[in-house]
Amino acid sequence: MMVSANFINISDRDLKAWRGPNSLGKVGMAFFSDSVSSLNLKLCKFLHSCKNNVDCLIVFAPKGVFSPDDMSLWAYFPFVDYIYCNSDYDSLLDNISCDIFFHAPDQKIPDALKDKINSMKNCEVKEYNDAS
Repeated sequence: MMVSANFINISDRDLKAWRGPNSLGKVGMAFFSDSVSSLNLKLCKFLHSCKNNVDCLIVFAPKGVFSPDDMSLWAYFPFVDYIYCNSDYDSLLDNISCDIFFHAPDQKIPDALKDKINSMKNCEVKEYNDAS
């Protein structure tokens, strides 16, 4: 199978109709507020640690945060199952159950998103240092 960003990009899917990750076991999500174009070991360790705790890992960010190169880069990470680059977080969080939310290193989470995640039932929040 050829790897491409289109294969794992669920940014424009109708998530009410698409239930992909919900049938894949334990789902984890990680939010990114910045580009990943300067890939480093800390980010790789973070993603590996996250994937060790879940069956399916979804990385999400506001629309426009990831460049086309960033989107292609995510497709090559074996730790990331799906990417969601869309400012409509409610659609993602209301339609796909999240078992663990991972707080990525050096990423700033908007207050509204923090409140939404904290209000979700059965969703554990793990800081990166706790994710190992």
